[in-house]
Amino acid sequence: MSALIVINNRVANLLAHPERWTKATLARDKNGRAVWFLGEEACCWCLSGAISKCYPNLEDRDRVRKMVEREVGYILGWNDAPERTHSEVYSLCVRLGF
Repeated sequence: MSALIVINNRVANLLAHPERWTKATLARDKNGRAVWFLGEEACCWCLSGAISKCYPNLEDRDRVRKMVEREVGYILGWNDAPERTHSEVYSLCVRLGF
């Protein structure tokens, strides 16, 4: 079993600036095109894509996802809701410490 230290702010650090967050795809490049979340050209991520990027170990990723889902329900739906703001996403990351 992998040891996950939750309070490390990996995702919060990645999504700290609004231009590094997106909706409707896991990641985008500088031209706004959907790209692979681990690709070198990726420069912004949705919450789910950021979790996947920051926690490459599947067991750790699943633990973080479950923690987030307890707070917001379905991650992609919550992230992509029309009313969702970067501030809300970032605040969740900081509050949960991941």
